[in-house]
Amino acid sequence: MAKLIAQLVLSLDGYYGGMNGEVDWHLIDDDYNRYATKLLQGAQGLMMGRRTFELMEQFWPTHEAMESSPEVAKEMNRLPKYIFSQTLTETSWAQTQLIADPIVVSVEQLKQQLDGDLVILGSGQLVHLLTKHRLIDEYQIMINPVLIGAGKSAFQGMLTTVSLNLLESNTFSSGNVLLRYQLNKQ
Repeated sequence: MAKLIAQLVLSLDGYYGGMNGEVDWHLIDDDYNRYATKLLQGAQGLMMGRRTFELMEQFWPTHEAMESSPEVAKEMNRLPKYIFSQTLTETSWAQTQLIADPIVVSVEQLKQQLDGDLVILGSGQLVHLLTKHRLIDEYQIMINPVLIGAGKSAFQGMLTTVSLNLLESNTFSSGNVLLRYQLNKQ
């Protein structure tokens, strides 16, 4: 059975994107790229919602991505990608499967069918839904040292408490802080 890992980059005040979804404040540096490469090398597949996928698809298959972050680009292009969307009907990015079926059922099936780690990249709405259904086994939250004041939160409006156990914390030279939590299944 696959382990589902949600990886989010958040501002110190808890937002994954600005009011219009902008992520130009994400602090991506060599330390972050080393972390991302290691995470992706251990993954068997990626999950994304439509908006995150469209941003990723515009960048990772390009020559610019291979020049700026070659190891991350290599893994992003190598891994199977499972994209949840009711509106997308086609993609040109290799190794991509579009899934229009009900999300919760589809994720449960993927977790049963696959072994290893499945990683959700960003995709705050997807993380919110799967958190409510307790399908995420681990959260890897990268806190960026920035306050943006308002934006989109993956956890705002949660009507249930989700208890987590800290697995690791790591401070990067940029001021980014990685927090790894495991779902407390009790």
